[in-house]
Amino acid sequence: MKKQKIKFIGITIFYMILLIFSLLCIVQLIRVNSYPDKNELKYEQYTYVNHEYISMGKGYYEYHIYVEEHDEPLKIDSFVEDKIDEELLALLKKGDVITVCVYDKKDLDLFLLMFNDVDILSYNDYLSEHKRNNNAGIVMFSLISLVCIIYLIKGSIYYKKTGECFIR
Repeated sequence: MKKQKIKFIGITIFYMILLIFSLLCIVQLIRVNSYPDKNELKYEQYTYVNHEYISMGKGYYEYHIYVEEHDEPLKIDSFVEDKIDEELLALLKKGDVITVCVYDKKDLDLFLLMFNDVDILSYNDYLSEHKRNNNAGIVMFSLISLVCIIYLIKGSIYYKKTGECFIR
């Protein structure tokens, strides 16, 4: 009986921690899902040097855009790599002036990239891909939260009735 109580408490703590973690992830994804209006963007012009398509780990790639004005590259993440006009990007030559909107000055992550007023990466494409990805995360963590809540309720009722842990 005491062994079942310890097991029940341990599993309940695990599910509570998982529930708190998933709820925090949902809040973070909702918070991240707020992007500035297109009219609020601050456009900057930089002198293009070159670009690379870099592997950042298992299945994650980034475009690194090098410009004369920064030692570190500007970055376009893998969520939007399918939306990049790679033909136009390939046509860029050293010294070309590109227009960008940097949303994170520290990491130099880009919202958009243009050359001669033509989008290489549009803000609308950036928004749609990131919102789609964030919404998928919200759904996934909501399901995890639901499973945790169901276990906590069902497991508590089962333990109260039988004195045994729901998960064997």
